Amino acid sequence: KYFGYVGDPRDGIGYIDLSGFANDAGREVRFAIKALQHGSELMAMKDGDAPKPNEDGLFVHDPTKLKGLVLDLRSNPGGLLTSAVDVTTLFVP
Repeated sequence: KYFGYVGDPRDGIGYIDLSGFANDAGREVRFAIKALQHGSELMAMKDGDAPKPNEDGLFVHDPTKLKGLVLDLRSNPGGLLTSAVDVTTLFVP
C-alpha cells in the first residue's frame, strides 16, 4: 500500500492508495494513518521549534495536524469482507 501527502506535506492532506482488502489491510491503513499524522505534526512545527511538553512534563502527540485524508480505492478490486469492514470502522463510527 502506498501512502504519502497530496501536494505540499505542510498542508496536512494525507493520501492512502489501498489496492485490495487483504488480510492485513486494516493494520496497514492504521499504520499509514498514524505515520501521516506523526509526519504532518512534525512538518507543522516551524524550523527550529522543539516539541513542548504538557503540564505533566510529557510530550503528547497531536494528531490534529493532519487536516484531511484521501483514501484511494480506484484500483481496488475488493477482497475479504472482514478486512473491508475493519478499514471502514476507521472512518465510520
